[in-house]
Amino acid sequence: MRAVATTFCMWVAAITLAVSVGGNLFQAVVVDPVWSGSPPESLRTFAKTPYFGRLKTFHTNPLFLVGLAFLLATPAFAWNQPTLRSWLLIAAGLYLVVILSTLLYFYPLNDALLVRGGEGLDTATVVAMTRRWVVADRIRYICRLASFLCLLRAMTVSGAAK
Repeated sequence: MRAVATTFCMWVAAITLAVSVGGNLFQAVVVDPVWSGSPPESLRTFAKTPYFGRLKTFHTNPLFLVGLAFLLATPAFAWNQPTLRSWLLIAAGLYLVVILSTLLYFYPLNDALLVRGGEGLDTATVVAMTRRWVVADRIRYICRLASFLCLLRAMTVSGAAK
């Protein structure tokens, strides 16, 4: 029964992580260059477009929470399998880093840059904050991708990928 629960949780987590990784890749390649291209003007322009609202909707997708719950549950279900458990703990830990960095670093920057359009800040500060956001987001993306790859490795170790 534990093996079935573990496999089910890994599949749900993998599917939701795949959507997240793909969506964030699209954002990094297509969306981010638009708003970060020439701050602060590009920030203010982007914040007034309908794409900004859609971007917020993507990042507050309730399916993300379901996938996260399943990802966090998988190590508990696989606790008696040390190799599998290790890969799942790494995957969950990396994704927790992504979430914590989003809450503690990106949300305040998003508020200053995208919601308020850099208002009240001088141009040099807005440009520097935008560049830091882009670099930090690439690091966050690498952690998200690594979490997904560790989950896939756990699936191959468990035989769930068959």
